[in-house]
Amino acid sequence: PEGEGGEAAPPYYLVKLADFGTADVAPETLERRATSAQITTLENTPPEFLLLGEGALQGYSADMFSLGLAMVHLYTGGAPYEEVLAGVQCPPALHAAVAAHWEAPILAGQTPHQYHILKQVLDDCAEEEEKMVLYHTLYRYMVLFGLPESSEYSYYNSSPVYHTVVDLANSSVEFQKSLHRDQSSFSLSTGTNPLILRARNRLKQPRAPGPPPPPLAG
Repeated sequence: PEGEGGEAAPPYYLVKLADFGTADVAPETLERRATSAQITTLENTPPEFLLLGEGALQGYSADMFSLGLAMVHLYTGGAPYEEVLAGVQCPPALHAAVAAHWEAPILAGQTPHQYHILKQVLDDCAEEEEKMVLYHTLYRYMVLFGLPESSEYSYYNSSPVYHTVVDLANSSVEFQKSLHRDQSSFSLSTGTNPLILRARNRLKQPRAPGPPPPPLAG
């Protein structure tokens, strides 16, 4: 596009979202509690759904997080994060600790627990390997992005899973070694894996601001 005086204007980028079939665009659903219907592409499950379960609220942040994962894919120039981190597996100690919450039984006549929406998703998995995807996803987020600080995200103070993960990270030397080893290669901030390093360098590159996108028709 041309700018003022016939000069070439800096390019702008219009993000087009695709394959967001479970995103609920009805305004009345904003701020409602999350349900299992919003958990479909397991590798893109927002971290607040994994940590808060039904305590998470439907909103724009879930779609923005998925878009962010797509951007990481683009910046690696090679593969989506779950393929780059394919060799990063949830440690047994983390799996056991989190499963105690996610897969806790729901007794007849009992009010469903906070994580019943995750239990529904896991119960629908036909194979154990498929069930493990959610556990691998939680751990890979920890490796790639780090664990969110409860001081910055105060709603995690009400998350039993968050506190379980923090306690494990602070108390288990074996888990600490696994996490530090994987982060040394795949942390988006400090990892040395070539694709992660490429993504980090591209994220740091300054971008010239372009003109606003054209108005939507209609």
